Amino acid sequence: MKTNIDSFITVKGKTLIKSTFLAWTGLRHAVPSNLRVNIPDFKAVFYLNSYKCRVYYGYLIKKTYERPRKWTKVGEEFDLIDDQISKAYLLPIRVASEPYLRSFQYKVLNSILFTNDILYKISFVSNPNCCFCERNKETANHLFFSCSFSHSFSSEVTDKIFKETRQLRTSDVMIGILKEEMDLVSYVIILGKNYLWTCRQKVIKP
Repeated sequence: MKTNIDSFITVKGKTLIKSTFLAWTGLRHAVPSNLRVNIPDFKAVFYLNSYKCRVYYGYLIKKTYERPRKWTKVGEEFDLIDDQISKAYLLPIRVASEPYLRSFQYKVLNSILFTNDILYKISFVSNPNCCFCERNKETANHLFFSCSFSHSFSSEVTDKIFKETRQLRTSDVMIGILKEEMDLVSYVIILGKNYLWTCRQKVIKP
């Protein structure tokens, strides 16, 4: 392992031209000891033109990363492999810039929206049926996809925005369309679900 002086001389002549020895020593000692490796070619592991901060950050949190608790359920319900599930959880970040929309979609994915079906099970409400149609149990899938009111709303939105009728599947509505070329559609879907949820909270028809 190179000393502070040896490593400073290496980076001084290669990348950190304006750095000082004290600044470099502080940076070097900030790296956790378990991440320090004994590689002869120091330039190969610290080449600023090839790596960004997010790369090092990703490496630091990799060992502490935990999958969402509903990861397996999402995969089983919509017949997705791990790579597709990962894309589903990353989709809100990619398509929406508004924090409230991202947060809302994560609640949908993790099944933490308190629909009447859930509230009925914990004796918070006396009726598990949908606030819109009042006929079927108000699950998230029903509220955002199966309900006749939600279906009419979705059809009207797609007709007006995209000037065409789109046949959406349950998975398209609940997790979004994973293809990047469909990001605009996925954004509109999340926005529409958030509107439906707002209507439900205000007890008004969409």
